[in-house]
Amino acid sequence: MHTLTRLALSATLAALAAGAAVAGPNGTDTAPALQASPMAAPGKAKVFTAVVDGSGAFVRGSAGATSGTLGAGLYEVFFVDKNLLPVDVSGCSYVATLGTTSFGTAAPGVVTTASRVTAANGVWVTTYDMAGASSARSFHLEVACP
Repeated sequence: MHTLTRLALSATLAALAAGAAVAGPNGTDTAPALQASPMAAPGKAKVFTAVVDGSGAFVRGSAGATSGTLGAGLYEVFFVDKNLLPVDVSGCSYVATLGTTSFGTAAPGVVTTASRVTAANGVWVTTYDMAGASSARSFHLEVACP
């Protein structure tokens, strides 16, 4: 990459990070100013974790968290605060991955997450094999709340 191109790119990225709009080729704004996410502020996010085995048993993670299964590949995980009161995680982000509960690597598959409709402190997790069939699999879940 040419030095001038790198400098222009650096200046553009700095302008975007500062919240400025960037002019396009015809002089018009191509992107609105970026807004900082509430999650971007250091120390603001509350993070909850859970490692759950294929039977739905909670193995480790955030204190007071519980989990269960409603069938092969169908799980629910619930989170509480330090006083063991339910924590509303319905507006949080969920990230899950298939993983083992001890050592080694998990076989390939798919995991999805969603808010638990019947409980604001719950996350619904489903696991599938590579063919798309529900499959009892262990997983790791992380919930980040603003």
